[in-house]
Amino acid sequence: MEKKALSFEEALAGLENAADALKSDNTTLEEALLRFEEGMQYYVKCKEHLTAANEKVKIYDKVKQELTDY
Repeated sequence: MEKKALSFEEALAGLENAADALKSDNTTLEEALLRFEEGMQYYVKCKEHLTAANEKVKIYDKVKQELTDY
């Protein structure tokens, strides 16, 4: 995975590509392990984006005096 800042959509696409590679019958064990590690990195990036978005929603709701966890 590249070190540049990925958007949520880019990270999600990377995660989907890694999952597709893992599902392929032509993937070797070594490649599967690499794709799994890559997929986990994309997963972490997606989770970071979703956590940040959730925090923004909480802040917005708090300003409106309505704190709701989404």
